[in-house]
Amino acid sequence: MAASHIPVVDFQTFNDPATRSTLSQQLVDAFCSTGFVYLRNHGIDQELIESAFSSSKEFFTSPIDEKVKYQRQPGSTVSAGYVGQGKERLTAYVDAEHGIKEIRESFDISAYGLNHLPPTLPLPTFAALYQAFWDLGQKILDCLAVGLDLPDPTVFRRSHTRVAQPGSGTMLRTLWYPAVEGDAGAKDQLTRCGTHSDYGTLTLLFQDSVGGLEVENRKDEFVPATPIPGCVLVNVADHLQRWTADRLRSTRHRVGFGGNVAKQTRQSIAFFLHPDDDVVITCLDGSDKYPPYVASDHLQDRFKRTY
Repeated sequence: MAASHIPVVDFQTFNDPATRSTLSQQLVDAFCSTGFVYLRNHGIDQELIESAFSSSKEFFTSPIDEKVKYQRQPGSTVSAGYVGQGKERLTAYVDAEHGIKEIRESFDISAYGLNHLPPTLPLPTFAALYQAFWDLGQKILDCLAVGLDLPDPTVFRRSHTRVAQPGSGTMLRTLWYPAVEGDAGAKDQLTRCGTHSDYGTLTLLFQDSVGGLEVENRKDEFVPATPIPGCVLVNVADHLQRWTADRLRSTRHRVGFGGNVAKQTRQSIAFFLHPDDDVVITCLDGSDKYPPYVASDHLQDRFKRTY
């Protein structure tokens, strides 16, 4: 177990067909119980990750006049470009938190938008990282189909095919959480990222050593998702919970100002894996726990409430 309640699984066993079924069951067990898992030996090059963090820091610490040249267009439902502080409100999903200001910046990258990156976010680095995330996500989907003992072991992979073309909400997001001076971080009206579940199928996350991410446990308590060097943190998102009729959990999480982290900048890089836009999400157990819906409809609904 990790420092929190989140399990740690060695993904290296994926490469051995003899042990892949055991790995698959470990992932399913983790996603049934907590919705989150840390993966060791995930196969994404550490130097590539560090390069992406370094480049992101250079972009986010550049003058605001430079950053807004690449800003996401107001009202756009296409996830691409710079998103400044106060432009998103994830807390809109939780009535008790409505009105809280979320202190962060981000840059969204779709595979088909890689050629529009600023010079400080070099194409070779982020194209390679995007592809590495995509490849790992596909392997995890294959494991889940095996671990869930689905009749069609390709059902998830077949629903995620648009890696480098429009027609999918999949994106890479690099995030920057500025330092907050004084005691501002302890005030009720400020946080770094409000309580939410993720919109897609899976999220893969690298975070720096600062901390602040918290995950909701079975007792409705938020506990730290302590960064573990060399691990990627993976969590179930909304589509996968509905596909599996709540067997796998799209767990709520948030990023707060616990301890002294408010006075430190924080970075993370997330990959949000989504189905192709026209995929119809239907409960795979044959139940009607969730009515069938088109993947893009859910995403657009969440975007409308976020921006």
